[in-house]
Amino acid sequence: VLVADAKKTLEPKFRALQGAGFSKPEVAQMISANPVFICIRNAASKIEFWRKIVGDNEKLLKIFKNYFLVGSNTTGKINANLSFLRSVGMSDRDIARIVVRRPRLVVRKLNTIMSIVEQVNSLGIEPGSSRRLDALCTVSNLSQSTLEAKSKLLRSFGWSVDELRYAFQTFPIVLRLSEKKIARAMDFLLKEA
Repeated sequence: VLVADAKKTLEPKFRALQGAGFSKPEVAQMISANPVFICIRNAASKIEFWRKIVGDNEKLLKIFKNYFLVGSNTTGKINANLSFLRSVGMSDRDIARIVVRRPRLVVRKLNTIMSIVEQVNSLGIEPGSSRRLDALCTVSNLSQSTLEAKSKLLRSFGWSVDELRYAFQTFPIVLRLSEKKIARAMDFLLKEA
């Protein structure tokens, strides 16, 4: 950004971003958070693509802090991923919430997203469940080994597979808690409560 010609390079980019519906302060905020906007040739089309999904500029500014959304191939990979999420029962509103809360989920390989959805299904979270969004975000954020370690930890306190599944169905973010926090809470509940 510092070596770019202000009149030839920066000014047209700033105008293009303003033309896409952002105020001068929002453009400054966007570029300071993610200078890659200066390098992207088709920034306006990417902005419109994501605006159709998340809605307002406030949410756009939040998601554009992430390079991987700005630099992603919206016509190929992302559209395929979003189509898949819709095909498994995710509403456009839920997809918008995923993009804002866990944007990396939608830029992953389609096989990975399919695997995440399969894991959520295997844990008993059905399409249409109010907990499905939290479950997808939780599972997408954890490796398979971490999920297994946390499951093993909870089973070590006497939980059955069905109890673990029920806990995940009612409170999916239980698996986002650290193993240390889970162990302390279970220790307290079993010994002192």
